[in-house]
Amino acid sequence: MRVSPETYRHAIAAETDTVVIAVGREVSYEISTSEWIERARPYIRSDPERAQAIIDELREQEPGSRGVAVAEALLLLGEGRVEESRQIIHGLLSEQPAIRGPLLKDPDLRTLVGDG
Repeated sequence: MRVSPETYRHAIAAETDTVVIAVGREVSYEISTSEWIERARPYIRSDPERAQAIIDELREQEPGSRGVAVAEALLLLGEGRVEESRQIIHGLLSEQPAIRGPLLKDPDLRTLVGDG
């Protein structure tokens, strides 16, 4: 595929050992914590240990990231621990109100955002 350098591109690696190759521009890509969150999401209910392993990898690679808290909230929610998940989300919102919009778009977490 050929696109202009200004074109926004988005991808999620569905398989391990996937390589992304981009040619023709300076490196400006930073791995988003959503890479780990979206890898863990399918396993939250079906294989929580696998989801936790992915979240642990995120914690190791991006310590202190709010993405770790979001991933933990998702895992707790999948385990039916709604109030604990809600507390994490409300803590994130009190620290960084700007993430309200993205959380409202999340199919799992939006119900925890509330009016606050």
